[in-house]
Amino acid sequence: MAVPSECRLALALERSVGTGEKLLQQHPGLRRLYLAGPAAPKVLDSRIRYVALQSTLPLEQMLENAFRDDLLYFAEGKVALLLTDADRRTEPDLCTRLSKALLDHTRRVLSTVALHATRGWHMLANSLLNLPRALNEHAVTELAGLAHNRAVVIAGAGPSLDKNAAELKAFRERVFLVACDAACATLLRAGIRPDLIVTSDDSERIWRYFAPFQKELLATPAVCLLQSNWPTIRHHRGPLYFGLSHSASGAVFHEAVGLPFFDAGQCVGHAALEVALLLGGAPIVMIGFDLGYSGERFHPKDMQLPYFHLHPPPQANLTHVMGIDGRPVLTDLSMAMYLREFERRIALTQTPVWDATEGGALKKGARLTSLKNALSEIAAISPDPIRISWPNKPAAHAAFSDVKARWLRQIGKLFIDMDALVASSGVPDIHSFLIDHQELVAFISDADNLADVAAFRFAWDDWTNHLLSASEMRQRVLMQLSEIAGYARLASTLLSPPALPEKPRKAMFFANTPHPAGLERLFQSLEKLGLELAGFQGDPGNFPELWEIMMQQSVELVLIADDALMPAAWAMPGRPCIEWKSRPPADQCLPEQWLPGYAVICPNPETASAWRNIIPADRPVMLLSPDGSIHPAEQQEAIENWTGFLTRLVNEAGAATEG
Repeated sequence: MAVPSECRLALALERSVGTGEKLLQQHPGLRRLYLAGPAAPKVLDSRIRYVALQSTLPLEQMLENAFRDDLLYFAEGKVALLLTDADRRTEPDLCTRLSKALLDHTRRVLSTVALHATRGWHMLANSLLNLPRALNEHAVTELAGLAHNRAVVIAGAGPSLDKNAAELKAFRERVFLVACDAACATLLRAGIRPDLIVTSDDSERIWRYFAPFQKELLATPAVCLLQSNWPTIRHHRGPLYFGLSHSASGAVFHEAVGLPFFDAGQCVGHAALEVALLLGGAPIVMIGFDLGYSGERFHPKDMQLPYFHLHPPPQANLTHVMGIDGRPVLTDLSMAMYLREFERRIALTQTPVWDATEGGALKKGARLTSLKNALSEIAAISPDPIRISWPNKPAAHAAFSDVKARWLRQIGKLFIDMDALVASSGVPDIHSFLIDHQELVAFISDADNLADVAAFRFAWDDWTNHLLSASEMRQRVLMQLSEIAGYARLASTLLSPPALPEKPRKAMFFANTPHPAGLERLFQSLEKLGLELAGFQGDPGNFPELWEIMMQQSVELVLIADDALMPAAWAMPGRPCIEWKSRPPADQCLPEQWLPGYAVICPNPETASAWRNIIPADRPVMLLSPDGSIHPAEQQEAIENWTGFLTRLVNEAGAATEG
């Protein structure tokens, strides 16, 4: 049987391979071998995993469960399906299913790799910044059984929610309502307050789902992940129920602080379904889960993201799925992937799931019904209003101060051992290094490109198996150690952020040219207030380095001239930001530009008016007058005091919240 020379993980049929030990001996670089067969015999080699074809679980589910622990193998991409011609002739259906399952899982992992490569640092920062509050809040497991055998409605943010929300209102007290974050606006404007909100995304735009409704949601609990968007968690004033993602860093947090794992899936809708199952709901009724387009929209008309309307999706991302009426429904690749995951989860539960979306994609395994019929049936079964006894006291977790002290000690030792490793002659012994620092390296690894992490972890084996030269080995190690060092410094800074002065005293500005036109008046106005202005000498695209410097130097205000810095750079540390815009907007407003503490200042009325039309109404757009004073773009006569304006931005950005 031919095995690709660089193969690290392989899937094969047991009857074609035998026990697998001989294959592993012949190919020392192969570290995991999955064998599909009728039963799981006694295995002598820990690298072998058996998948029993006679299991009661579907083969695809068994493989998905088995593959979950081997993320790095799939991230590296050195994966192979070992099927002989005889296999394909005698078992064509089985071979097709094995091939599809392996391909689907590899695609999902590569999607995760792409996400971590661009936002892994962001999720690590979210987790560290959310941790102090998480340790004083509830765990998601405290929701178990709160709605046992009562109807639970989960509301997604599809176009059909506009219709369903009105129908739900009359039966509101008969059901427990779990809302995806993006569905809140539609429900609240229909006079319906959810019992529970679910928010799992790490993106800054999530805050906009909550921002207009802080008073209405003041006491509404929210389920979230530790890595969920920090500004949202920071400013949400209702109770929070935290869970951990199934990841390397999630395992570290679980072991260190006792927070539970929560399978939030690929999107917030999957998380809402898992919450409903955890609550013990029966039946679970889905509304607003179109997972496709209605005209030009895939979301309700009141969803707080108007920039979705500005650009049509790329044609390459569009596809069709079967609709509930038997006709094709236009969707995109992401929503099609979410649909398949919904179907997988529905197939695994014994709880009845009803789809009352009344539009969009057909979900196999869910009972189709109208919301009106579903609610009438529920009312007949459970005529009394539902009453929930919420937990009063959060579950006990480890103290943040203890965890922080332990991790800071580990980070200090990491740097000492890293310096010794770099200074050593010959090939660095990363095997021993990883054993000594396995917790911290796992903790940091989710912030890095998982393909690079995999290459780093497997470099020692490749070298010992003569698959890597000594020079290639050293180069790979030194490159990854540099990445680890950067994230370790970021973790150290986020664990011990310096206290900010009561009033802003230092501002850091970013400009693409040495002396941007028009900024002199702005600088003069800020200097009169006693602000110390400083530039940034490093790479503005290196966010971890930027955050570290901003926090260590107690920078209280960020000033950006004409897109010289990506908004994400200031959004995560929670600093107020003023953007000097000398040109009208060329594109849509970015999610970070909707956060508390953000403002735009323009040199002329025309530019200010153009930005006023794109920036949300609760974000100030100001016009700078020749005398250095400022006033709102929409109120030409109302002069605003500079000190009051800056104080407002600082208070917004740094507002502390009560749990």
